[in-house]
Amino acid sequence: LLMRGMGMATIRIETAGGSGGGEGDQSSLTRSWFVPVVPVSHVAEILNELRPGLDWDESAVEWQGTSPLTRRRLLQIAVLGSVLISVIGYFALEIWVGAWGALAGVVLSPLLCLLAIRTSRSMRYTRTRFGVAYRSGIFHRKLSLTFFERLQSIRLNQSPFDRRWKMATLSVDTAAAGPARHLIDVMYLDENFARSEFRCLQDSAAKHRPVWS
Repeated sequence: LLMRGMGMATIRIETAGGSGGGEGDQSSLTRSWFVPVVPVSHVAEILNELRPGLDWDESAVEWQGTSPLTRRRLLQIAVLGSVLISVIGYFALEIWVGAWGALAGVVLSPLLCLLAIRTSRSMRYTRTRFGVAYRSGIFHRKLSLTFFERLQSIRLNQSPFDRRWKMATLSVDTAAAGPARHLIDVMYLDENFARSEFRCLQDSAAKHRPVWS
């Protein structure tokens, strides 16, 4: 939040072999480069210099949002969470404040609902000519770009709740995924769109020779 208020950002780059296991792992230190502080207005310019021919312009991207049902689903979770907090508050604080402990859930309910709405708006995905871009985060916003020749696996996941809401999660892994702490797991996508994207990503990745260095 502080960096966003100052109009600054951080750039991190992952390469194969750059996801060392320990804190002192030399591969993690030597193969994960980043620009610790840079003005947001310079990010696109730096990315285009790091990857010749990228021509990245976030404002020109047509982002795909989550399923139209996402807000309703998350709001239901928020309401259930408020009820649970009220029940726990009632029994946990009954000795000290009596039934007033149940108000904890009522007080937190607007905040939980606001977080649900913001969460549904924060996740954005797009497939570009070079690969995949994913944007998420309410307080700590992150944008990840990966390339077809770097894709290691593509998965389509559906929990029982996803199937009920006709949604799916599209997961894209690269050889070095991890150090940037922003895995491309696009949740709450419309099921039909997710299945279509899954097939398109498989076809696009198959046309590119894997490059891990």
